[in-house]
Amino acid sequence: MHKLGYKQMFENLEEDAEIVRERRERWSAWLGLVGPHGWAEASARSGVSEDDAARWIRMYPDFAAEYRAIAPAMVVRFEKIVEQIGSGAVVANRDQLAALTLRLKALAPDVYRERSSVDVRAAIAIAAVGSDSRARLMLAEWSAWLELVGPLGWAEASARSGVSEGDAARWIRIFPDFAAEYKAIAPAMVVRLERIVEDIGAGTVVANRDQLAALTLRLKALAPDVYRERSSVDVRAAIAIAAVGSDSRARLMLAEWSA
Repeated sequence: MHKLGYKQMFENLEEDAEIVRERRERWSAWLGLVGPHGWAEASARSGVSEDDAARWIRMYPDFAAEYRAIAPAMVVRFEKIVEQIGSGAVVANRDQLAALTLRLKALAPDVYRERSSVDVRAAIAIAAVGSDSRARLMLAEWSAWLELVGPLGWAEASARSGVSEGDAARWIRIFPDFAAEYKAIAPAMVVRLERIVEDIGAGTVVANRDQLAALTLRLKALAPDVYRERSSVDVRAAIAIAAVGSDSRARLMLAEWSA
């Protein structure tokens, strides 16, 4: 491990100043991209190879610290993937879901492992100085997204509000007050995901066990008091409720899920 930080290393390079500047910019770009986009895309867009990035995280403590600081952006990206798997919008196998679970437990242990503030509205006002109508429009778009994402999910909320999923993820990452409002809609998300589970139990929605595992993961995070101390979402209870009046159907569905 190097005693000098990676930024100081750049300063000590006996190379042309333009080359040093270009290298520094590439590494800064990688750090800015890896949270919301992942390693592969960050490397492709910044020109920094994945191997070099891994080596620098290992060698330079200050670079490793900056990498760890982007954990919230990674969590948002992984949670989106998990919810898409749960809803059936993305197909994944058990190993992929296990990998996502492992990373979420490491990145957000308070949520997934056993249990300097910027005001987003001020930022809008500053960005829209001289254009009150634009500021009002932006606030309306973001308010609409927050109202829609709980009951409808990310894709539908973005389609209806005009706020892209990428922008929404970025705002959750950089604006604590917006992130707090997003977290406050957890009950609405729980209701939506529970409806999916009940539809699966009723047989009106076809899903595989990997989708159910994804739903379980998100429900444990969103409603830990209800779902955490369980090995899985209580699909049997959902089946029993959904199959009221049809004992044979309930027994058949329980046998299918056990299999």
